[in-house]
Amino acid sequence: MSLSPLLDHYATHGIMTDPGEHAHLFDDLPASIPELIQVIQGNLIHVFWAERYGVKLTDEQQYPLSVRDVA
Repeated sequence: MSLSPLLDHYATHGIMTDPGEHAHLFDDLPASIPELIQVIQGNLIHVFWAERYGVKLTDEQQYPLSVRDVA
């Protein structure tokens, strides 16, 4: 089996990851993986790790946790 269809699948947006009209907000993100990791780690926190960082999530932040789209 060729990896091309698999790579193509993960290289395109799906219904939950398509930024739609907000795509331009990704234009200034770094292209290198290490730099991108720094941006993400500075702005996102996994809900199950929040307390380890001293973050107390409000009820509003906790609901809904399992369904979010990018746009």
